[in-house]
Amino acid sequence: MDAMKIDPPSVSKALAQWLVALLLSVVLLTPVVLLGWIHDRASRALRRTWSKLQARLFGIDVEIVGQRDFSRRSHVFVQLNQTSLAETLVMTQVFATPCAIFVNIEYALLPFIGWAIACSGSVIVVRQWRAQARRAMDRAICKLKRGKSFYIHLHRGIGVQ
Repeated sequence: MDAMKIDPPSVSKALAQWLVALLLSVVLLTPVVLLGWIHDRASRALRRTWSKLQARLFGIDVEIVGQRDFSRRSHVFVQLNQTSLAETLVMTQVFATPCAIFVNIEYALLPFIGWAIACSGSVIVVRQWRAQARRAMDRAICKLKRGKSFYIHLHRGIGVQ
């Protein structure tokens, strides 16, 4: 088996990208967390700016085809193939309507992005604790009835029982 060769310029570029991504997260998502408690619209706008800058930094192109107006009533948007954290960059840009997230505790604890999402009216669920998961689902249903839309991503084979 051949030894893996590391291309120093590629490694340097990747490290630089991740450093810039981290700095953008600290600078933009810190106020998102603070604003999430007091001014939802400003918090969402800043989170969307962060998302666009991160996507551009990593070469992710987001194209929205056939955008519909979902603002008249509440909706549940479900993504069934969550495989990476890149969905975070995409979903923030895709939803034109204010959309809370039904998010697991592990994601909510991620520095900056998890915190930003957790303080934006989202419902946090501990899937491993059946009673807590049911209470979280009840909270989400109440918010849906009051007109709040939700986004949920499901890992293959995992759901609230």
